[in-house]
Amino acid sequence: MQKLWLDGAGQTAELSGNWTLHATVVAEPVHVLPLPSPVRTTNAVYTFTSLRVTSTAVHIEWTITGALTNDPRLDKHGSEDERLLTRAYFLPRLFDSAGHETSSSIFGYGITFAQPVMTEFNGYVSGPGRYRLQLGDALTAPAYEVWIVVP
Repeated sequence: MQKLWLDGAGQTAELSGNWTLHATVVAEPVHVLPLPSPVRTTNAVYTFTSLRVTSTAVHIEWTITGALTNDPRLDKHGSEDERLLTRAYFLPRLFDSAGHETSSSIFGYGITFAQPVMTEFNGYVSGPGRYRLQLGDALTAPAYEVWIVVP
C-alpha cells in the first residue's frame, strides 16, 4: 500500500492505494554553480548553500538568519499576519531575464521554520540564460537581486 499526496488550491489530500506512475526520465548534465553572495537586509541574512542547474531546471538552497526569523507573527500559524510576512520575506519567485515569472515559482519551494530558517527552491527554466531569484515580495530592490546564469 502506497500513499499519494495531492497538493493544489491551498489544500492537501492523501490517497491510499496501489499506484503505478508513468514518467519519462531524461538524463542531462547538472552544473554545480558558484554560490551567490549572501543577501543582507536590515533584519536578515540570506546565505546560499547549494546551487545546481541543468538546461531546464534549477535547485537552490539557502538559510535565513537574523531578527526576522524570531518575528512573533511566524508563530501565528494560519493567520493573515503570518501569511503576509511569509510572502514578503520568505516566498521565493524566479523570473527570466525579460521579467516573466517562471511557472514553477508557485509550487516549487519548501520552507523549514527552524533556526536557521531553511529554504529550498526547485524551478523550471526555459533554457540557458539569466534568471533572477526574488527572495520575497518585499525584496525587489537591486541590492537584493540574485542572478543565476544557466549555461
